[in-house]
Amino acid sequence: MITKPLNKNSFMIFIPLAISTLSLYQDIPLWIFLTSIVFWLWKLIIIWFNLKNPTRFLTGFFSFVFFVLIYLQFKTFIGKEAATSFIVVLASLKILEFESSEEKDFLILLGFFMTTAKFLFSYDLFYIFISIPVYAYLTYNLLPTVWIRKYKKESMIYTLKIFTVSVPMSLLLFFLFPRVTKELNELNIRSKEGISGFSDNLTPGSISNLSLSNETILRLALIDEQKIDIKNFYLKGLVLQKHLGFLNWASEKNTTTYNFTENIEQVDYKITLEPTQQNIVFSLPNTTNLFSDNFKIFSDTDYIFKTYNLIDKRISIKGTIGKPILYKSNTAEINITINKNFISDNQTSKNLLLQLQKKLAFDHSLKPKEINAKILSFFASNNFHYSLSPGLQPHLTLDQFLFKIKKGYCEHYASAHALLLNSVGIPARVVIGYQGGEYNSMGNFWIVRQKDAHAWVEYLNENNYWVTTDPITVIQPERIELGGHLYSTVIDQMLTKEEIKSLFQKQTFITKTSMWFENLNYQWNNFLLEHDFEKQKELLQKYDLNITFALAIVALTAILSSLIMQTNVLNRKHLNKAQLIYNLLQQWAEPFNLVKKDAEGPLEWKARIINFLSDPLKKELLIEIFDLWIRLAYGNNTSTEQEKIFKTLTAKMKLLKQKK
Repeated sequence: MITKPLNKNSFMIFIPLAISTLSLYQDIPLWIFLTSIVFWLWKLIIIWFNLKNPTRFLTGFFSFVFFVLIYLQFKTFIGKEAATSFIVVLASLKILEFESSEEKDFLILLGFFMTTAKFLFSYDLFYIFISIPVYAYLTYNLLPTVWIRKYKKESMIYTLKIFTVSVPMSLLLFFLFPRVTKELNELNIRSKEGISGFSDNLTPGSISNLSLSNETILRLALIDEQKIDIKNFYLKGLVLQKHLGFLNWASEKNTTTYNFTENIEQVDYKITLEPTQQNIVFSLPNTTNLFSDNFKIFSDTDYIFKTYNLIDKRISIKGTIGKPILYKSNTAEINITINKNFISDNQTSKNLLLQLQKKLAFDHSLKPKEINAKILSFFASNNFHYSLSPGLQPHLTLDQFLFKIKKGYCEHYASAHALLLNSVGIPARVVIGYQGGEYNSMGNFWIVRQKDAHAWVEYLNENNYWVTTDPITVIQPERIELGGHLYSTVIDQMLTKEEIKSLFQKQTFITKTSMWFENLNYQWNNFLLEHDFEKQKELLQKYDLNITFALAIVALTAILSSLIMQTNVLNRKHLNKAQLIYNLLQQWAEPFNLVKKDAEGPLEWKARIINFLSDPLKKELLIEIFDLWIRLAYGNNTSTEQEKIFKTLTAKMKLLKQKK
């Protein structure tokens, strides 16, 4: 048996597969990605040191093992993460065992699958720009190798023609082909991991760990050129009013009747929320209504918004801001329980805490607002520090934090602030969400990242309304003025306030280009999100069309596209019969590096191939093929004889291709 050796073109197929694998590293489990890299490195070692490939039995065993492991992690193969993970592993194993150019087409097929799989997770323009050359290169390599070698320019033109014809077809499919989304959403294909990271429990250090990620969580666009001061840019997520002891909090199970929101006419802002695998919806202050076409959103009396289903894909949300809302609550329904386990056994710090509590509650005529101001003054004047990396401290007590450690992240101060208020009889709770973001002036929208994760406090005033307060405004005001993401980028540079302000007011060419592309990407994603089935029906109704007619247009376009491609520059009808057989011979010989040389005659080429072969049956077959081909190309044959010779040669070439 003669195996067709690998050649340069075969190895070049690895490039788009590598790009596709790298583009998926954020969307599959890390251990899957690292495993695929190990298989890639194994293949490179085999090539570099001229080692033997692993047996098909071994790669098959690996496939089975990873099939089981992926199922154990995801409990399904229907989900996009599970299916993509298996394709990535399968592709890396196929590359590992790849040894013959005959397997090239299967690798190309895997390349198409992997490149397309990325769009299950993201439609960002960045990935579209990457995928276009990858698709083009994979399509180019689907052409017969002899075409690529002999007619490189024409092959490139043909590939370009394929892409040109595919554009109108793709547009018609996008605008007219009916979308089935509800049924797909009902399948059990949810991811097991999300990127929001918020839970209904809060431990000192948990939000600081969350803010280590620079992932984008949402984009918020203000309508009609509205502006918002970053100092007031709070996005409310969860309310935690159950104290678990120490500085730990959790959300109380709410028995309040939730109301589903309805479509809104007045839209003040739009949120594009990334998939979080949670049901938390973040909202600006004084938001009275949130609505999404794809997800049911409900709210309680405190205007805490949630979705009925987990948010497993990017969604667009419209928000309405009403008159200033003081989150009114019925005193009888307030259930803020304070666990007494929040003070240490250290007598000194306990006494200091008692003195502070007495000072806060000494004057019974003071209103909650005035007591809150005293707490803020205490934080501002006692040398407290804001730390980006305090570490997890689940057993940190209030007195230890206030009088010994004096250093923490936003959740430390929010928890301590709420406990101080509660300890003197003022109901208070911790709120978690996001504060600040990066403003894109070209698109008038904010980019909110995980680094902007934040915790603050709401307390009940004398009129029985919830009021927002944030201790970080006096401890580290730059964090509030810049937002978490920008603050974390400049904190290590030890810049003054003036230098920081100058830095962010200065817009370089790179900054403007980045803003322009981010705005373009934002508009693109919004367009895709908003062009749903209802929008398709509106488009058809606008031109008095129906779904049946739309499908007919799509089918007709597909037929016309196929007919156009039949007129390609490499159409076999333009080649005579001898040339066709010659091309088939070249295609067979190319993997063995036995293609005809420019200065080589037919008989010399025949002799070189025959000498290379060791199989006597294949030698005999090729001698017959060459003799018939030379007779067809150079003999003085009638048209009937030419047709007979050509049919015989075609049959023998098929037989040659079947021989292993």
